[in-house]
Amino acid sequence: MRIPARVQSDMERAYQLALSRGYAEVADDRVFYRALVEAGARWNILHPIHRVPAALSGDYQRGFTVAAYAKRLPSELKIGFPAAIAS
Repeated sequence: MRIPARVQSDMERAYQLALSRGYAEVADDRVFYRALVEAGARWNILHPIHRVPAALSGDYQRGFTVAAYAKRLPSELKIGFPAAIAS
């Protein structure tokens, strides 16, 4: 699933604006987008390196599972909202 281009563009502008309040040089698009690319590159290199030891030790469940998600739901959602209606 991809984020729609319009939403992505709006998010980038909002992030740039918020970040530029503390770091004025980020208001320059060249500075902002270069930093964005560098941050993405760093994450793509370091994130897999961080996960290598766990991957070498064995496989495990990753990502979304219904059981894991259900444990996080409030009891009202699990049983169809009767508790919420009563209160």
